[in-house]
Amino acid sequence: MIEHDRDVVETLEERGWAAGEELVDAASLRSSSAAGRVHGLLVRSDWPLKRLHPSPSLASADVRIVRDDIRTAALIEELDACQRQKLPDGSHFTVHPVADGIGAWFEQIGWFLIDAARRRVVASPPGAERDAWEHRLVGFAVPMLLGELGATVLHGCSVTVDGGAYVLCGPSGRGKTTTSLALVQAGAGLLSDDVTVLQRGDAPPVHPGPRGSRVLGAGGCKTLNIGGAAAVEPSPLRGLVVLEPRGSGPLLHRRPPADGFIALVSNLSPVSVTGRAAMFHGVAELSRSLPVHAATLPDDLAALPRSAVALLAALSRSSS
Repeated sequence: MIEHDRDVVETLEERGWAAGEELVDAASLRSSSAAGRVHGLLVRSDWPLKRLHPSPSLASADVRIVRDDIRTAALIEELDACQRQKLPDGSHFTVHPVADGIGAWFEQIGWFLIDAARRRVVASPPGAERDAWEHRLVGFAVPMLLGELGATVLHGCSVTVDGGAYVLCGPSGRGKTTTSLALVQAGAGLLSDDVTVLQRGDAPPVHPGPRGSRVLGAGGCKTLNIGGAAAVEPSPLRGLVVLEPRGSGPLLHRRPPADGFIALVSNLSPVSVTGRAAMFHGVAELSRSLPVHAATLPDDLAALPRSAVALLAALSRSSS
C-alpha cells in the first residue's frame, strides 16, 4: 500500500465500492463459527470471517482456524524474547520457529501459530483492530501455512486478463495494490490482494484470495468490497509481472528465465527453511514455463489510469 491508494480509494468509493464492513451479512455474524473458501481451500474458523468466499460444500475443512487460549498463552512467552522487526507502517512484528510450527506476533493485532502438521492456525482472539487482525490471519498466517505444506506463496496481487491470471509482484510500497486496482478500473478482474498462493506445476490455476482489497485511504487502512470486479472462479496462470521502481522506462518487457527466477525469489513470502526450499523449486518451474515480465509505471498518479489501460493491453497481447 502506498500514498497513491488514498486517491484511488476515493475514486472507487465514488463508483459505489463499499468499505469492508459490508463484506459480511448479519446472519453469518450471528454464527459461532464461519467457513468458506480462500486460495482454493475450504477453511473452517472459530470466528466469523468476512473475507472468506461462500462455499456450498463444507463437510470437511482443508484448514482450520482455532482458538486455543492455553497454547496462545505459551506462545506469548515463547515469542516474548524474540527479536522484533519493523513493518513499513512503523509497527513491530516477530516471526520465529517454535516446537509445533511457526509463531508470529503483530503489534496491536495479536499472536498466530502456524501448525502445518495439524493443518491449522491457532489465533489469539481479535481485539479492537478486527479488520487488521483478519488481514494478518488470511493474508499472512494462512498463506504461510500453505507455504509450509508445499505451495509457492508470492508477495503479489493477481488479476485476470482475457480469462488468464497475472501475478503482480514487488516489495512493500512498490504499488502492487494501487496498480491492481487501477487495472481493475481499466477492465481487469481482481483475484487476490497482497499475496498469491500457487500450487506446484508448470501453469497452476490461481484461486481467489481473501475477498476485497486492503488499501490505505484518508482515514487509514481499510478493506474495500470490490463487488462485481472480484473474480470468484480460478483462472489459469498466464504470466508474472515484477514491478520495477516507479519512474521512466519500458512499460512491459519480458525477462530472461534466469533473471525472472531471481526476481521471483526475492518476492517469496517468508516460511521455514523446509518450506522455502519447496518454494525455490516452485519458482524454478514457473520461470521456466511461463513469461516473467518487468513493468515500470510512472510515479505520477494522474498518469496511472492511462498507464493501466496500456498495461492491460500489453498483458492481453503477451498472452495471444
